[in-house]
Amino acid sequence: MTAAPPHRFATQEASRALDLTFRRQRGRTRLGEQRVRYPFHITRPFHFDTAVAPGLATLYLQSASGGYYRGERLLARVRAEPGAEVCVTTQASTIVHHARGTATVADTRIEAEAGSVVFHMPDPLILLPGADLLTTLTVRRAPDAAAVVSEAFLAHDPDGEGQPFARLDNEIRIETPDGVPEAIDRMVVDVDGLSVARRLGGTIAAGGVLIVGPQAAAADPLAVEAGLGPIDGARLAVSRLPFDCGLTVRIAAGSGRELTAALDASFAAAFRLIYGGEPARRRK
Repeated sequence: MTAAPPHRFATQEASRALDLTFRRQRGRTRLGEQRVRYPFHITRPFHFDTAVAPGLATLYLQSASGGYYRGERLLARVRAEPGAEVCVTTQASTIVHHARGTATVADTRIEAEAGSVVFHMPDPLILLPGADLLTTLTVRRAPDAAAVVSEAFLAHDPDGEGQPFARLDNEIRIETPDGVPEAIDRMVVDVDGLSVARRLGGTIAAGGVLIVGPQAAAADPLAVEAGLGPIDGARLAVSRLPFDCGLTVRIAAGSGRELTAALDASFAAAFRLIYGGEPARRRK
């Protein structure tokens, strides 16, 4: 874990391309106020987990542009009002295109209010040659709120010429409602790092899942790791986050398929911690 200056990208409300508020109504979570601008598109919320978590709404986030492009600044916010339960995922992986000298910036803020549950589990980013991406995911949560967030990526050279992406600078922040950091997880991978990984025989497909809240804070990381089960082609490790705010799952995988399987297993493990049962399948 590497500390970084607070809020590298200040999220300004007026410039957000995505701003969603979820609230609990009559035992279910509904989508309230919403602002959705290009390149984002959303589906209506679905309620898949009727037996185990009937209040949990699942929303698919889609891209109308075909990925992230050079110089884009994509600002988003997801707010869960008290008692709301929401899972935000994507329909497919997001492609990050060649930056051509100007990095892409993605800044997402999640606000989990009292008693809420928020899953933010997008599919892995696909970094094409020359991609340069800076991402920040900030979670501000009430003490009794639960949040499960992930960031994952894989390198892809469609022409097979050994051309790497330029850089990935990824930061996940967990904060109190007042903005005091509880945990900061930062990963920076550049051309030099890719070169070392290749010399060591590594394949660049990796990710992390942070599970925070009372349930995760009380869980045994070794038991959670054992519950993930063996996944061919992937390695997973679970450890505690600072200040006993939850757990982190680190993933290294041999391909996008194995990375996705590891993310699915991590989602299921977090779901079991929070709800005590198995999640329904999210079709994509």
